[in-house]
This record gives sequence, C-alpha cells and structure tokens, in this order.
Amino acid sequence: MFGATTYLKFFRNRKAKKMSKTPSVNSHSEIKVGKSLVLTPDSEFSKYDLIVVYGGMHFATPAWMKKQIPDSILNRNIVVIVPYNDPWSRTIGTIKKATEGKNIGRTSLLGYSGGGYMVLDVMQHLTPSFIGLIDPSIHMRQLQFPVTKNFRMLWGSPGMIDIFEDNGQRYTKMEKKIKDAGGVSQRSSDSNHGNYPKAFFRLYEKELNA
Repeated sequence: MFGATTYLKFFRNRKAKKMSKTPSVNSHSEIKVGKSLVLTPDSEFSKYDLIVVYGGMHFATPAWMKKQIPDSILNRNIVVIVPYNDPWSRTIGTIKKATEGKNIGRTSLLGYSGGGYMVLDVMQHLTPSFIGLIDPSIHMRQLQFPVTKNFRMLWGSPGMIDIFEDNGQRYTKMEKKIKDAGGVSQRSSDSNHGNYPKAFFRLYEKELNA
C-alpha cells in the first residue's frame, strides 16, 4: 500500500533530486584552456562582469592565483587567469571562449608581480573599467603610458623593490601618476611578496563585485 509515510519519502527524494540540479549561487565551475584557467559561476545571470588576471613567475601559477581570489568574486564573475608570459594573441582567444554566448558588462584587468608588465602592455586592447597592479613588475618605459582613475595599485615588498635597484623610484613615480589621475595606490608594510594577492582582493572585493 502506498501510504502517507511512503509518499512523504518519495516527495522528499524527488524534491532533493530537483534541488540538486539547480546551480548554487555560491559555486563556480573551472575549465583549463591551455595553461590558463576559466572560472564561471554556476548560477546564470543576465549579465556577467569579466575579470582577467595575470599571474606571476615561479609559484604564482593560475592554480595558485585562483586560491588567492575570494569565492564571492569567483561565484559572481567570469574570471580568466592566465600565466604572466601568455601572449596577447592566445589570451584573447581564451577570453573569447570564456565569454561566448554571455552578455558581458564591465571588464577588469589585474596583474600580480611579473603579470604587471602584461597588464600595462595589453590594457589598450580591453579598455577595462578596473586596472589592478598587485606588487607589480614595471618597466621604466611603461611609466610613460597613460594612467586613469580606474587604476588601483598595492605595492611595497622589499624583494620587488630590490630587484630593480632604483630604491623604489619606479613605484613612487607610478604611484604619483595614479593618484594624480584620481586612482588609488597604497604602499603596504607587508614584507612577504606572496601575501599581496589575497590582500589586494580583500581590499577591492566590493569594487570588483560592484
């Protein structure tokens, strides 16, 4: 006999299966495209913001960079994380795959360490509304590039300053350019270069999710 208890169990099991097919607003999917990572929210939105992140040398691989980004950002935006030395021709191909069929709103472009070089070199191809430099490497020639109020920079690790042997002059010059343009630059007292990505994403989490 199909009694009330049996029906209740059946209804609960059916409801659980149905709910399991519904994407969680607190989850995202990951695919690998070459050496890059593409992270997409499991929930569907009418419009997605695109965040392109360049990693750094050595330990700062796309997989490591992903761990530095809060879930609140990964669950709401299309995030493309590429190696610091990924050529633009390959990066744009990855971006096209990531955004195919999606309605894209704002674009943000960020670079950590050696990825800072790439951000400054390719920013004109994307016209981003947010440009993030995370304890970045900067060529002296790049100090001549135009800067806007959309720039955000966090810098200050002794290791990065010492690499260039100019007592941090390229950073103070870039900082002045950013502030003069209405952007934001902060010097951190943290001596550990590896801590900067998490600190940056915490600092600008709300702005990136705006």
